[in-house]
Amino acid sequence: MFNPFLAKKVSYSDIKTFGEPYCIMLMGLFILMVCVSLICYSCNYYMKLHAREIGMLKMAGFNQGKVILYQLVQMIMIMVVSVIITCCLSLVTTPIFLTVVYRYCHIHQSVFYFNTRLFSMIGILVVCILIVLIGMQVNYINNNSLSSLIKDKYITTQKEDHRVFIIPDYIYILGYFLGLYAMYVGEELDAGFAIASCIGAISAYGLFYYFIPHTLNEMVDSLNLKGEDTIVLGDLALFMQQSKLLIVFIMLAVILIPTFIFSSLHMKMLHIALHIGAILINFVLCLSVVSRFDIDALEKKEHFKNLCKMGLTNKEVKKISYKEGNGFYFVLWIFAGIYILSIACTFLIRASIDLGLVGIVLLEFIVPYGMAEFIVYLKKRGQNYELHGN
Repeated sequence: MFNPFLAKKVSYSDIKTFGEPYCIMLMGLFILMVCVSLICYSCNYYMKLHAREIGMLKMAGFNQGKVILYQLVQMIMIMVVSVIITCCLSLVTTPIFLTVVYRYCHIHQSVFYFNTRLFSMIGILVVCILIVLIGMQVNYINNNSLSSLIKDKYITTQKEDHRVFIIPDYIYILGYFLGLYAMYVGEELDAGFAIASCIGAISAYGLFYYFIPHTLNEMVDSLNLKGEDTIVLGDLALFMQQSKLLIVFIMLAVILIPTFIFSSLHMKMLHIALHIGAILINFVLCLSVVSRFDIDALEKKEHFKNLCKMGLTNKEVKKISYKEGNGFYFVLWIFAGIYILSIACTFLIRASIDLGLVGIVLLEFIVPYGMAEFIVYLKKRGQNYELHGN
């Protein structure tokens, strides 16, 4: 095969032509990873919601294979309906997105373009996702006894630290600020800048999985807190550990997307695609956070009932639930906000980008996460009626 890039000296225009579509492909891959994580969260929520049903099937004499097949048929039906809805929506959304891209790039082509190879790729993707879901089902059934499935009660505790080599918590703080430092001392304002600042995203994993839960637990042990605050900090520490993967995705989105948007002004196609990708990625991440709170509400259903049995009123339990959600978003706004504002300031000072562009990028993050926080608030308010349930 003849490769034009190997037959001549590579120029900047060649790199631009080669890099632009591949950057768009990488962005699509990142969206796909986030979507798969959302599907896994939904599958986990679905299995916990039907735990009693699984237990009854095992009591009726169904072996593990039949139980998995029973659930798999249900999930296949859900996936088929989801794919049909997605394809129908794409008939509307694809022309809209192409209209925005073509007008921005001054391209005169038909917006009604659909790649038939896409449907075969969707079929392969669905099969791969089903394999992952089967693995999750097997793991869930093997790790839960029959009695725990029948009781339909969830005991959630913080995971013990079984690391052979324990990294001090302050290392994660240093890594977080090292990523900020790399922004201001680095000479490049493109991919190298993003890779250097991704140190902060990696450190965010340790912050939310180790540093913050450990700090909250130390506050509970050392400070003379009220009983309500003790419960809130304990619940928040547990939720932080359970949401570590989402935090990494969010931090990667906060670091990579603004960086590539600000550094791709000379590539119109990539620039507008990144804006559209930012909206889609943040939308999916926000759905993932909302799903994580749904799972948390299911896992802590018995926990809230026990608080009511101990004498707490419905209003007091509701207040505890609200404080947990507000505490998570407060920490998220701080750690993610520092990075995105630092990236914006760096490009404003060193690259003299337009202030309006910075405002648009900030809105692409603030609006979806603000809406997600409001949705979580509404869901928590609606769950209060179940606190005194049987």
